[in-house]
Amino acid sequence: GSIYHINKSFLNAFWALGHSPMILVYHNISEQVLTDYTVSVRTFIRHMEYLKAYEVVYLDQYDPGNLRHVTLTFDDAYSDFVERGVPALKDFGYPFEIFVIGNHIGKSNTYDLGVEPELKCSDLEQLKTAVRMGGRLQWHSFSHPRLSSVSDDQLNHELEVPGYLSELFPPPNFRWLAYPYGDHNTNVVNAARFRFDGAVSVFDGDDADKHQIGRIEITEDTKFFLTSYEKDTEMAKMENLLKVRDNELANLETILNSKSWRMTAPLRRLSTHVSRLKKIFGR
Repeated sequence: GSIYHINKSFLNAFWALGHSPMILVYHNISEQVLTDYTVSVRTFIRHMEYLKAYEVVYLDQYDPGNLRHVTLTFDDAYSDFVERGVPALKDFGYPFEIFVIGNHIGKSNTYDLGVEPELKCSDLEQLKTAVRMGGRLQWHSFSHPRLSSVSDDQLNHELEVPGYLSELFPPPNFRWLAYPYGDHNTNVVNAARFRFDGAVSVFDGDDADKHQIGRIEITEDTKFFLTSYEKDTEMAKMENLLKVRDNELANLETILNSKSWRMTAPLRRLSTHVSRLKKIFGR
């Protein structure tokens, strides 16, 4: 076979750099971008267009070993997100997960004041609308504290989904937890393991543990999403490079197979060089 075909694995590895398995986490989707936790509607739609090349799945379907899988998660259940982001998700036909904070349903984000401007969290009717449009509600604690810093009694309280919510939104809702601020320790993970099918973090994730899965945090300026033109350009460059090297090796092999090779000392040295090239390119 040729160097081009032999290096298909290299091409696939390069392609996977831009197509790795992932769980994405957004916060607010709004017209105005005031902080890093907001993505504009225009940028969000561009991201969703990009994801057409993937298979978007719910958390309980997500396979870290599947390079085509993506899961969309949205923390805090902001009202703006339900009003602007959810209709876009419905248009694309994507499933999605919303992590709600029990004590802030229909209220504002007082847990983040000083970091974020005051924003309204979705009320029950908005959450019902989101579920009708393909969303699942999941748990983001009762009041959004750093769970590794609370007492065992408070931890139990924070992880307990109120009965009225469980009745309004039965399983598969509220089967997953998102650790507030991504903060967790062994005690928190064990408590989550007892109550939920899985749990997600942000930066300190571990895909080998279903109760510590990491996520990629998306902002307005995230460079993760290449445009189709950028993606195609990079792939074309790589394929052309491999074809050029393939032709170079083919030309060298033609010379080495000629009858005069055995009588030509310089070409014998060239043979050594070709052998090295073969090792480099996996021949």
